[in-house]
Amino acid sequence: MEVKKGYSDRSFGSMYLSEDGPNEESVRNRGRFFDSIGLSGKVVVAAGPVHGIGTAFVHAEDPTYIPGTDALITREIGVALSVTGADCFPIYFEDSATGVIGLAHAGWRGIVGGIIENVVSGMITVGADPANVRLHVGPGICSRHFEIRADVLGYFSDYPDAISRVSHDGHTTYHADLRHVIRCRSIAAGISDACVSESDECTFCLPDRYYSYRRDHPSALETQLAYIIMTG
Repeated sequence: MEVKKGYSDRSFGSMYLSEDGPNEESVRNRGRFFDSIGLSGKVVVAAGPVHGIGTAFVHAEDPTYIPGTDALITREIGVALSVTGADCFPIYFEDSATGVIGLAHAGWRGIVGGIIENVVSGMITVGADPANVRLHVGPGICSRHFEIRADVLGYFSDYPDAISRVSHDGHTTYHADLRHVIRCRSIAAGISDACVSESDECTFCLPDRYYSYRRDHPSALETQLAYIIMTG
């Protein structure tokens, strides 16, 4: 069994889907991207993120779009899981020993709310062993560009090392290192630190490569797509 995963860039165009119905341009962009990575003709199930912690179990016969969900889990070979994001982190989970994979869309609310723990718990219910789970954090916004309001600081009280205070011209701002919080929560969920890896790419810092909501403030959301699939 092999696990394949990846992340699109803006050269393929926006991958955003909404509950209001399919956007023809996004559907075409997805088709071109799937063709390029060998997923053409495969079942690709998309989560409809809402910045929450909802998790769904996926089967080949399920609908290919699951609204109101930020994470997907499957045991089925040949079924691709996908989420979108444009600063939020894609988090890939895999237990190749028992054949369980997961994928989460993780913004700050989901991270501190427990989406990582939800995915790990869900994987355990279908046979995964946390000791075997490998977790990879894809591209997302870096702490330099992820400014938070003072009234949000309380959500990060357990992670003082993730918060930096920046003063400039008498004005103070707070920034959060979400990668650090993801790693802390992954370890707390039972995943070994040695089994947690991460991309160092920041979506905000790479305008030629990635869409970024905080950088671009688009009138219509534009996103990348993350996917993971088990192949026989």
